[in-house]
Amino acid sequence: MTWEIFKFELKYRWKRPATYIYFAIMFLLPFLAAAWDQLTIGGAAGQIKENAPHNISFMMLIVTAIPGLLLAAGIMGTPVI
Repeated sequence: MTWEIFKFELKYRWKRPATYIYFAIMFLLPFLAAAWDQLTIGGAAGQIKENAPHNISFMMLIVTAIPGLLLAAGIMGTPVI
């Protein structure tokens, strides 16, 4: 029974354009933060460099938590309703 529900959800999600939009958002946000110098998430302060472990973990927290929560609500909202 669980396998049937899982297969149904996968087939349903692959047909929805929102799945690809969510993927593009989650891909482009960290990609642009790493590739574009003008976009800084977290940023460096004083003697702390941009690629310091603290800044990398802070950037990962922001990139995953904020859009991740919104996208999880968007993805799981349809099955819950």
